Amino acid sequence: MRSTGSRCGQTAWMESLLSQHPYAAVVALTGELDAHTVGRLRSLLAEQLLAGPGNLVIDLSGLTFIDSAGLAVLIAADKGVRRAGTRMVLAAPLAPVSKVLSLTGLDAVLTTTRTVDEALALLGPDPRETSG
Repeated sequence: MRSTGSRCGQTAWMESLLSQHPYAAVVALTGELDAHTVGRLRSLLAEQLLAGPGNLVIDLSGLTFIDSAGLAVLIAADKGVRRAGTRMVLAAPLAPVSKVLSLTGLDAVLTTTRTVDEALALLGPDPRETSG
């Protein structure tokens, strides 16, 4: 459920929507991911990791802001899925979020694609495994 509040930085809000796809769970984020909203995402991602190994796509196409607390949750989630032997992909970051990822160097560490479809294709079965 979306929490309401001022969008001018006084009260941050974030909404997340989880959907399952054949090769990954997709978490679509809308709003601002900061120290005030990061707890909800941390809980959701922890639930996904506990549910069993599986790939994860974080859809950033609706995220307008991210701070260091948000980045820390993404880094922790990436470490968690790697320990489980799976992968996480960030998809479709808007310009402000993409700029933060670039400035922090995380765009070189965390796999990022332009679209959710590209992320899902990246996580799909290896064509060599399905042929022949």
